[in-house]
Amino acid sequence: MNDKIQVCGITFDSSGNITGLAAAPLSNQYVAVNYPGGTTTVVRGLNNQPILVGHYLDSGSVEHGFYAVQSAR
Repeated sequence: MNDKIQVCGITFDSSGNITGLAAAPLSNQYVAVNYPGGTTTVVRGLNNQPILVGHYLDSGSVEHGFYAVQSAR
């Protein structure tokens, strides 16, 4: 959890696959985080910007790290 009460972690999709999660529970916002082409995505941390960090498995089950920055809208 960061200073803005935003949290991260994992959840499961409707098929039972692990997917990353970023959430701002006080504003009822929840976002699934799936690395493009990844089979499993895990979000391990976030800061106040929020920049997410974690890891994912590619289609060959090789683990990779990532960081994600929210795009401007």
